[in-house]
Amino acid sequence: MTATRGLEGIVATTSSVSSIIDDTLTYVGYNIDDLTEKATFEEIVYLLWHLKLPNEQELSELKQQLNENAQIPQEIIEHFKSYSLDGVHPMSAIRTAVSLLGLLDDESEIMDKEANYRKAIRLQAKVS
Repeated sequence: MTATRGLEGIVATTSSVSSIIDDTLTYVGYNIDDLTEKATFEEIVYLLWHLKLPNEQELSELKQQLNENAQIPQEIIEHFKSYSLDGVHPMSAIRTAVSLLGLLDDESEIMDKEANYRKAIRLQAKVS
């Protein structure tokens, strides 16, 4: 019997945002290797959200929005202080903090496009 390791050869989903063809990962048609060498973090965030690279004004606006929303709520800081980080996997800590951010967000139950974009800005700013 032959066993396949991991998900090699398995289609888990289809995506219009990313693809892997001949071992080359692309985001919206851009080779990930090119993006890592030439694009900033914020440019890649914009690309993934808008399916195009930003112009200077769009990039400036995104950076400003992220900066304005970067402050971590005191409840999150207190949450991290409530347990020893030595015994907690970092991904478990960030996952729980992101869930707590949802509880603290006044727009958490509003699902229109504009509210979702504002939530994405707030979340990306804090997770970064």
